[in-house]
Amino acid sequence: MAKFITELLTTVTMFMVCVAQCLLTSVNAFTNNAIDKNAVKRALKTTIGADPNFAPLVDGIVEQCHNSVSSNAALKATPVPASPGRAGCSFLPEAFVNCVGSTFVQVFIS
Repeated sequence: MAKFITELLTTVTMFMVCVAQCLLTSVNAFTNNAIDKNAVKRALKTTIGADPNFAPLVDGIVEQCHNSVSSNAALKATPVPASPGRAGCSFLPEAFVNCVGSTFVQVFIS
């Protein structure tokens, strides 16, 4: 049972890592294991940033999260594929997306 749970958690984690990478790639904000913060800002300004409550926060939060995750060498490690024969997904997009989301929440809670 423990092995099953471990494998399930690994699969779910890798799935979320790949979802974040796909999300950033779809808005041209992730290539060559690097996040294009300006592309993220453009995408956010047409979505959540269109709301006047969020608009003033977009640039600062993106900058803060970009600096935080880009300076973390562990996030730039070569990804391990979830299954043989498939490319692994980078850990950088997931960390960035999590940072942006949680920072927006923290700002509005405080």
